Amino acid sequence: MGKGVFANVCKAVQLSTNREVAIKILRTEDIMLRAGEKEKQILELLNSTDKYDKRHIIRLLASFEHKRHLCLVFELMEMNLRDALRIYGKGKGLSLDAVRSYAMQLFVGLCHMRKNKVIHADIKPDNILISSDTKTLKICDLGTAFLVEESSLVEYLASRFYRAPEIIIGYPYDTSIDMWSAACTLYELYMGTFPFNGRNNNDMLK
Repeated sequence: MGKGVFANVCKAVQLSTNREVAIKILRTEDIMLRAGEKEKQILELLNSTDKYDKRHIIRLLASFEHKRHLCLVFELMEMNLRDALRIYGKGKGLSLDAVRSYAMQLFVGLCHMRKNKVIHADIKPDNILISSDTKTLKICDLGTAFLVEESSLVEYLASRFYRAPEIIIGYPYDTSIDMWSAACTLYELYMGTFPFNGRNNNDMLK
């Protein structure tokens, strides 16, 4: 289904349930294994405090190790919002009704993370999935997520176009950086372009 720098994602069938799932296969480097274990812990926390699956966070179904690759098994979604924008937006953005619906679900997910003191740190269209009927949204890819108490000043946290000003200037931050990223994402969904597309941190501030 997809290939990234740190992990591959493939579609599979869970034989015990005959259910289609998505498997995230992480690279074997120690740093990736630690990141994968952290993502697993964060997802277990967020899923366990969302008993009825109403908070729009991707569900982690299982995990296993294969040839030193940590594999995380997720519910299967159709596509991310980057692809949806390309397919349905056609360079002009999505309809206001669609953006409104996605915004409400995204805010529910952000609220749930805030209640659990979790910072996603990489909210963007690529890390938000939708169902095959395009109606249901789930926040995914918590590989860079961490608890608020673990936050530290890092110059390049979050993808550049969605990076909050407090990150850029080295100011203390909390879960509000995810709200900034969400706002940039919603603007992009509606307008079909980035609100801020600087080449570096200084350019972003300008």
